[in-house]
Amino acid sequence: MHPFIFTGVMAFTNSWTTTTDSTIQTYIGSFRTGQRYAVPGGQLAVMLGYNYQLINQSITGSYSFGSGDNYLDVDYEVDLKSADTGNMSVSMVYDFGPKQEWNMFLEYGFLNWNQVIFSIGRRF
Repeated sequence: MHPFIFTGVMAFTNSWTTTTDSTIQTYIGSFRTGQRYAVPGGQLAVMLGYNYQLINQSITGSYSFGSGDNYLDVDYEVDLKSADTGNMSVSMVYDFGPKQEWNMFLEYGFLNWNQVIFSIGRRF
């Protein structure tokens, strides 16, 4: 289907911290589709995407403030839930260099939250 591009990514994160009794879990999915163009110096892909992120859990823990005779122990319980789970994005990937082994990735997310992702990489 060249020059059309379809990508899909799914991820799960499980974060441990020193101040919580439980882990923080996040589910992420992303789908992008676009087209690739030959440009001077390499290839440029332009894509439109949809991103999904879900956080829905209860976090508990305790934290101590102060030292000596002046300290305060605070126990907490926080319910985390994503207010919005879906977002749109526009991405560009530019492959360049000898054998096009270098690439730059730029993505702007919009709709329910704003985000910018930039990366540069090399295949070897």
